[in-house]
Amino acid sequence: MKRFITLLWIAVAVFMLSGCSNTKQEMELTYRDQGIKHMNAGDYTAAVTSFTKALQQAPGRVRELELDISYYKAAAQYKSGDFGGAIDTYTNLIDYKASADLYILRGSAYIGTGETEKAYVDFDQAMEMDGKNYESYIRIYESLAQTDAEKAKGYLNEALKLEGKKDKDYLNRGEIYYYLGDYQNAEKELKEALKKENMESLLYLGKTYEAVQDPDTALDYYQQYQEKGRESQEVYNIMGMCKMNKGDYEGALQSFQAGLAMTDGTAFRQTLLFNEAVVYEYLLDFDTAAAKMAAYLEEFPDDTKAQKENEFLQTRRTKSAGEGDN
Repeated sequence: MKRFITLLWIAVAVFMLSGCSNTKQEMELTYRDQGIKHMNAGDYTAAVTSFTKALQQAPGRVRELELDISYYKAAAQYKSGDFGGAIDTYTNLIDYKASADLYILRGSAYIGTGETEKAYVDFDQAMEMDGKNYESYIRIYESLAQTDAEKAKGYLNEALKLEGKKDKDYLNRGEIYYYLGDYQNAEKELKEALKKENMESLLYLGKTYEAVQDPDTALDYYQQYQEKGRESQEVYNIMGMCKMNKGDYEGALQSFQAGLAMTDGTAFRQTLLFNEAVVYEYLLDFDTAAAKMAAYLEEFPDDTKAQKENEFLQTRRTKSAGEGDN
């Protein structure tokens, strides 16, 4: 009888511990989902808080779930401007399982803190691990382009030494030539990629033609890209800017608003909102432009460029009202 009671208590204890474990995992997943929602909304500080709470629910061992949450947390820290926090999180991930991807990500965070030498060490480590991947070179270029253009181009030139005849190889070489400003070779490589039915090449062909001041051909490629199911806020913004540059302000407004109407992401929402306000200014609708910019600043109050634009619009709006009274 005593043995039966002992076994019964063990069973109850195991059940209770199991139930507690399941509850903590449910909470971990809940906080993770909350963090992702905050990221999609552009609230990266709140996202970091949610991901931190998620990791606090984790058991003593590291599982794929904790690694996934840590990746999200580091990305949110980076986007919130907490580069030091991102470095710490990426370092923990590297210590657990190093990869070229993680070294590139941490190197980019070091660029954010101004620690360029540490960034170069990480980028070179990434190249040692994954030096035959065009995309790794391109990612490093994108991280360095604003701080050390010559060093950034050096990585692209190294990438051009790679060989490959697949559609993505042509696409990547075309993209690299585009970044280097060699538009003739960019067009050549991208059209080879298109022959192999790589639809992503349409986007970069559009960018290439826009760079050589041929907006009509550029817009044609952008439109084809959209028609192939690549519709996105980013492309609507690119198309809107292309139309603005050629003086088609009504068309630009339609593109910006079409992008804002999309609900599949918010990465370009801030840019689209700002550009929407600006294009109303070009349309000489200063009242709407001022109202749009004021609303934008309520949501993004730290944007100094928008603050200056808003001051001008408010002045222009007042001036227009005064002229109307006369």
